Amino acid sequence: MGAAAVAAQALHLGAARARDNPGAARTLPAAGLRCYPGSMLRSVATVGAWTMASRILGFARDMLIAAKLGAGPISDAFFVALRLPNLFRQLF
Repeated sequence: MGAAAVAAQALHLGAARARDNPGAARTLPAAGLRCYPGSMLRSVATVGAWTMASRILGFARDMLIAAKLGAGPISDAFFVALRLPNLFRQLF
């Protein structure tokens, strides 16, 4: 049996299993990957939720720093100190 016939048979068996059990994982025969129905939407929602949480926490952090340091040379020195490592990482 050739490779194309084996792949076609695996695809047929995978389709039959998916038809019999719609919630089960399906295996893509070429890559051996499993895909679950709805998992892409769940993954997008998870990444979006964590991104939103990160944005809110970053905003809260900036508000606390601004309340503690205020606007002036001390806050400027603080923000320069935070950016220097990133600048050196980009240069070297």
